[in-house]
Amino acid sequence: MAMYKVLHGCGCTHVHDLHGPRKDREAALTWMRRNDCWFCEIASLAVVATAAAREHGRPELSGSAAVGRHGKLTP
Repeated sequence: MAMYKVLHGCGCTHVHDLHGPRKDREAALTWMRRNDCWFCEIASLAVVATAAAREHGRPELSGSAAVGRHGKLTP
């Protein structure tokens, strides 16, 4: 078990508690450094969902589904 401060591919830094063999932890760290953090991934999915809703004439999302990067409301 070890704590790692990771700079994700999106530019966000988060601390992760990783378990398991060193090889597995290093693989997880490599993956995290190449990919967006969970918050940015959710925000990008919300942008795609909003665009699809607009395209199909559906109402915009509200509530937690409209929350973007790190809990800030998207415009």
